[in-house]
Amino acid sequence: MKPRLIFIGLLVVSILLVSCSGNSNAEGATNSEIQADWPMLSLDEMTQKADLIAFVSVKSTAEEDRSNGIVAQISTLKVLETLSGQTSGKVKLNQATNYLEKGGNYLLFLSKNGTEEYYFVMSPAGVIKEHNGVYVSNVFGGNGKFNQDQIKNLLLD
Repeated sequence: MKPRLIFIGLLVVSILLVSCSGNSNAEGATNSEIQADWPMLSLDEMTQKADLIAFVSVKSTAEEDRSNGIVAQISTLKVLETLSGQTSGKVKLNQATNYLEKGGNYLLFLSKNGTEEYYFVMSPAGVIKEHNGVYVSNVFGGNGKFNQDQIKNLLLD
């Protein structure tokens, strides 16, 4: 009988320790950061699978609370030049992580999910920010620094 009581006591203490060791903030809520599993796609895979490849400018951003507790950013993008796909001069991008910056210029490889009005980023490699007229990414090979004309030559040849 005594070994059984010791075992039960140890079990209760273990359960209490495990339940109290969670990562909580001062209010007691779990402190979690949104994470996503991204497919790591090559340039060829992104080019083949993308519904839209375009140089864009981010005109506005807005947060949207989802029913699943995730806060998404909806960015309104002005399409500066389309390299593949068809679109009007403006598209909406839905992102749960790695938000685009308002006012930034990007080369984006995007996909659509069924009939939704929004586009989605295909892969982290499919978001290439422009810095002083140069797009820096190792997805194109070489030194990783390309201007808009060089990227068009790489993608359209």
